[in-house]
Amino acid sequence: MEEFRKKREEEEKEKQRQREKEAREREFRERKEKREKERLAKEAEEKEAADKAAKEKARAEAAARFAAAREAVAAKRAADKAAAEKLAAEKLAEAKLMAEKSAAEKLAAEKLAAEKRAESVKQAPSVNNPPRTPSPQKKPPFPSAKTELEDDAYSFRPYDRPRKQPSAPSVFSESSYAPSQSTARTTPPPSRRGPYSTKDPDKIIIYGVYVFNNTFMRTPVAQLVSGKGHVTDGLILRITTEGMFVDDDIRGVAQREWDVKAWTMKLVESAELRGFHVVRASIRDQEGKKYVFVLQEAEAWKVAVGLQRLKKGSQVRALGVCGLPANETNAVLESLGYVAS
Repeated sequence: MEEFRKKREEEEKEKQRQREKEAREREFRERKEKREKERLAKEAEEKEAADKAAKEKARAEAAARFAAAREAVAAKRAADKAAAEKLAAEKLAEAKLMAEKSAAEKLAAEKLAAEKRAESVKQAPSVNNPPRTPSPQKKPPFPSAKTELEDDAYSFRPYDRPRKQPSAPSVFSESSYAPSQSTARTTPPPSRRGPYSTKDPDKIIIYGVYVFNNTFMRTPVAQLVSGKGHVTDGLILRITTEGMFVDDDIRGVAQREWDVKAWTMKLVESAELRGFHVVRASIRDQEGKKYVFVLQEAEAWKVAVGLQRLKKGSQVRALGVCGLPANETNAVLESLGYVAS
């Protein structure tokens, strides 16, 4: 009986130890799980805070980029508006100058006509005067510096300016035909020249320049063609850092109304087709004005040199230079009559 009681007590003690052990293990597990939960919660909180900070940073950067883009657009609009106002002011001043010049020329012409009428009335023979014997017809005076200057400024004479001597110059020149004291004055033989040509890289020989706009895209609204009207075959294009300029090199006349300033150009396109070279300059204006220059393919290297010089200038504003599509080049040459369709 005593042994049974001791055995029972031992079993009870063993069970108690087992319960205590299980309690300790359960408490350890609970503490471990609690620490794990706290760690996971802390990591989740830190991740959420990092994500929130990243979103805030991205939102701030996007807002800054949007503000910068808006300021850039506003600055570009202001610059374009200022350029348009400047161009309009220049056009207005040019139109005013042309009107004043036209009025002055008209007034001078009217004054000259009135003087001629008065002189003709003054020199008219009286009705009562007997008829006079007609005097022998005199030969017209030979050209002098004075008469040449009094002629039309747009008329061309080969002896208006000294010509370049050819490779084998003639022994005789205009100075060889000097007036004689004992005989009548001799006249130098008429000057004969071939087609205009030059090797100057700054002078690009062109067939003509034509102006198109958004309304008239196939028919030019204005044109200046070599060898037509007052224009000689010495029509040239000069491309400088200040823009594109057209001159009549033989007459020495600058065609200022055809000037294309560098700061007004936004795009220059060029292409070669069927022996021709076409250069098209697009202008920043409301009309969509485009200047088209047509020249020989042999003059294309001068255009390339000029465009490089133009792009390096300080007056250009975001000027683009690219090739003109072949179909547009063909359409331009066909519409202007340089090639057959």
